[in-house]
Amino acid sequence: MIFQGPFATIRWVGNEDGFAPYPVWNAVAKSDAGTGIATAMHGDPQGDVWLPLETDVSIRRPDWFWSTHNERRVLSLEQLLEIYYRSVGRGTQLLLNIPADRRGLLPDADAARAREFGNEIQRRFGRSVAETRGSGESLTLSLPSPTRLDHLTLEEDCSAGQRVRGYKLEGRAQEKWVMLGKGTAIGQKRIQPVTPAVFEAVRLTITASVGQAAMRRLAAFDTGSQPPSTWDAPAPVWADDAVGEWKQHRFSIDLSKKITAAGSYQLRFVPQGESAAAIENFQLLFDGIPQPNLVRRDPGSATSVILTVPGIGQKAKVNGLVRGADQGTLLFRRL
Repeated sequence: MIFQGPFATIRWVGNEDGFAPYPVWNAVAKSDAGTGIATAMHGDPQGDVWLPLETDVSIRRPDWFWSTHNERRVLSLEQLLEIYYRSVGRGTQLLLNIPADRRGLLPDADAARAREFGNEIQRRFGRSVAETRGSGESLTLSLPSPTRLDHLTLEEDCSAGQRVRGYKLEGRAQEKWVMLGKGTAIGQKRIQPVTPAVFEAVRLTITASVGQAAMRRLAAFDTGSQPPSTWDAPAPVWADDAVGEWKQHRFSIDLSKKITAAGSYQLRFVPQGESAAAIENFQLLFDGIPQPNLVRRDPGSATSVILTVPGIGQKAKVNGLVRGADQGTLLFRRL
């Protein structure tokens, strides 16, 4: 695999904490892929280049190399499990760095913790209660007998792309279907903890997709363990072309320092979490004067606008409202 750069086949998540945001989209626009520095923030379910995410972290976080004084920083089993749920469990590849010591070997403490981590993952998810696969809008997993469940895992068949845009999970208990969870992206894998209870069957319903969705695996587990309390928490990520954020649906961003030449620029709104973003009351101002004729919608994206900048040296500012997602990040680049 090639990590980052113009010939990349896999891209950086955008932090070194081991956490991916959700939802995760494996595709990006060709223009973003060509920059060589796309991160999770550039994920685009409509993208035309397949560029999966690598979530990287060191077992001696934040240190990447061994020293005589940082063994105390070896992550605990609980911390590693949190990383697993928030990386692999959100559909990304996990790269766990274990640095060599002065012997040229993996340090004993690090190796022991990695072994403990692997054993716990196998204990929780190595063997399912039951599992199935299939395609279409609905997939039902019947259990051999009423069984306690506390986790489900979903794995999409991505050989034809990442097609699922929304799903819900239900469990049948005493002949009644109850809601267990819902989401948007599935992709490589989605770990979905559920409130522990005894069920007779589990049903996955695809509420939105592009083309026919196909699942390579729907599996049910009784791990006997609670997920990390932060399993569904947001994860901040970095992007080179980020210029600011909106919070509580409002934004006001000075773009002056990012404008290096006359031309067309794309301003993209990336929501945090699963809520969609809709742009309203958008204003572009040069030296405080509104310029509505220099703004147009991006035909390739409902969450982007194209700005025409006739020259440099002016104070350029944008403001407005975002409906739907209450916070997110703005990306800005020259076309």
